[in-house]
Amino acid sequence: MVPIGRCGLFIAMSLLLLSSVNAAWYDDAQWHDIKYQYRIPVEVTPSATGLLVLDISSDSIVAAINQNEDIKYSEKYFDYNRVQIVEYAADGEAIGIVPDAGFYLTPVSDEMVTNGSFEQVSGTLPTGWVTNAPTDFEVVPGVSHDGSNCVRITSEISTKHALWQGPLNMDAGFFYHLSFWTKATQLTYNPSVQFTETTSSSGPTREASYLPPLFSKYWTQYEAMIHEVDDIDLLVVIYRSLTGEAFVDDVSVKKARIDLMLDIDTVGSKRYMIYYQPSQAGKMVLPEKRSAAMPPATATPSFVGDAEKYVSRTSFVVAADPAYDIWFAETTQKIIPQLAVPLTTNTQINISCARNERQSFQLVVKAKDAFDLDTAVVSALTTGNDTIPAGEGHVKIVDYAYMSSQSRDAYNYLPYVADIMETFTPQSLTAGNDNLVLWFTVIVDENTAPGIYQGNILLSGTKNSIPWQETVPLELKVYRFSLPQICSFAMSHGGGAFASSFDGGSTVYEFHGVVSDDDEDQLMRGYFDVMCENKVFPYSVAFEHGYTFSYTVPPYGFNVDKPGNFFNLYDWDFTDFNAELNYYASKNWYNPTRIAHTNGAVCNRFNLPGLQVAWDDDDSSITAITELQYDNLISEYYTEVAINLMLTGWLDYAYIEIDETLPKDYPHMRHYIDVLKSNYFTSLIKIEHDINVTGTFTWMENPESDTEITFKDRIDVWVPANNERSNYS
Repeated sequence: MVPIGRCGLFIAMSLLLLSSVNAAWYDDAQWHDIKYQYRIPVEVTPSATGLLVLDISSDSIVAAINQNEDIKYSEKYFDYNRVQIVEYAADGEAIGIVPDAGFYLTPVSDEMVTNGSFEQVSGTLPTGWVTNAPTDFEVVPGVSHDGSNCVRITSEISTKHALWQGPLNMDAGFFYHLSFWTKATQLTYNPSVQFTETTSSSGPTREASYLPPLFSKYWTQYEAMIHEVDDIDLLVVIYRSLTGEAFVDDVSVKKARIDLMLDIDTVGSKRYMIYYQPSQAGKMVLPEKRSAAMPPATATPSFVGDAEKYVSRTSFVVAADPAYDIWFAETTQKIIPQLAVPLTTNTQINISCARNERQSFQLVVKAKDAFDLDTAVVSALTTGNDTIPAGEGHVKIVDYAYMSSQSRDAYNYLPYVADIMETFTPQSLTAGNDNLVLWFTVIVDENTAPGIYQGNILLSGTKNSIPWQETVPLELKVYRFSLPQICSFAMSHGGGAFASSFDGGSTVYEFHGVVSDDDEDQLMRGYFDVMCENKVFPYSVAFEHGYTFSYTVPPYGFNVDKPGNFFNLYDWDFTDFNAELNYYASKNWYNPTRIAHTNGAVCNRFNLPGLQVAWDDDDSSITAITELQYDNLISEYYTEVAINLMLTGWLDYAYIEIDETLPKDYPHMRHYIDVLKSNYFTSLIKIEHDINVTGTFTWMENPESDTEITFKDRIDVWVPANNERSNYS
């Protein structure tokens, strides 16, 4: 070791001090809460204590975090309730969360609705309100949530009844906060209060923040907001679109603003991190925090550093060369064609898997110069004692379907839908090309010994006619437990839209250029194989491979009740249906199969080959039959289906899906289930119900005499509906 003299020691200490001086507090500041994906360092020097407005808009936060993103977030759907402010010391240590800091909604106007509590009455209607159905609306005393007046709505016709007021003058750039109370006698849809710029009965025309489905039989307050970018005059409208009795009270609209606020306990320089986690909502989000009035003080902070993104180990560079960058990405990462190379690096990829499972990951290749990629494979993986052969897995190329329109969500981008069906073929790349995304899958069978397996990903090709190879170390941890051969959790994830188009776009068949029946079958199996191999099951692998039958019409005619006057179903052919089930039974252990899809509004109808019939239906285009003819028809039909499923060993996996159903259609739904439950064979087919209205949990067809809810023992599988922008559970 060479000793350091006094001069050298002085220089070293000076450099250390200089680096300390130049380092900012936020450079290596600890990440306080990894539940928040983004943070922005700011500094502010408030001159007074107490509650103040921190002059940072939601738009500026979105603009800052979008510097880290190729897929940009939308300012419109900012989630005001997922913001946290953490104070930091000068050395970058977190002091703690600032209590009650966040975005607050503050009214900045008086009440804009006249007689919103309905205390003033003209005849039977509330003063200052107009209706298109005067017999359906009336003011009643002593029923409201506070014992005063409210509006009662009754109707025997399921149509859009409305009571409205306005127009109200809405100023550009402001939010407008709506609140109201409502309940319904039966647990059906409650009335909703919304905004429109046209006529009273046309429905809402202005986009509001998320308003949960309204079906409460107890007085409940609901809130929403709208935001207008231009001056506009709007009506505030109470809508009721169902039969039955419901109530509304205390309708309120106030102009409001949304500001970032925090409570300052001491004056002087402050260092904060603003943490934010987008919710990826597809609707505006109403702030939960409220302020009765604007604080007297405002402080303008400085953005002192770039927004940071917490990426953990979800993506990192594993190889770099003058001709390319190669990085790893979890399968949960959205990779678009021009996504930037991540800043973090690692020398090895680590994945884990149970026995009888498979694990996928992505490798992204970004070309910086011309080269050819001829092979991409995973080597044998070994613990030293046990080996997973090199052939146990595959690699695909991620391709993209370019959509003509995008789903309304938290992002602003041209929508790409990734397709991992493309088999790997040699690729020629050059600078400026889109990212080449390789989708690797490692398969671990049920007999694989647990342990740590090591191997490599091998990429090779030529650069300027000279061979090259890149070796990326791969480590796989195999756990001791195994996934069951037959998945015990029955799932249904769609997969029936191959021949359907949206808004005039291409079908899946057309997108892939397939036209013949054989090619369509092969394409479907390709999709379904990938789903089933990953234990994400389509609702029916026998889609477009149904059974066929013939029928004779009732001998004494339709809609006539006479002994023996029923349909006769014969010449059943389950050949294609059974072949498809057998293929998946032996290959992928697919476990649910949906044999029917209906809902309460249409379950009284039945489609025969070339003929649609119905019991108790007002549609004149459908052939009417009696209730008894209907009961006999569906009983005979599902008996044949059930016997076939029993003989092929699939009865335990069969179910009939009853989709989202409004309470007005519960009687038909109940009758449909009762017919199937009354027959031994058909009763063995499970009934599954998608719940979008919680009334099925509480509905009693005869509330005066029933002691149990009507559907308690009728529905076998209850599934809360969780849609793209609405959670009904």
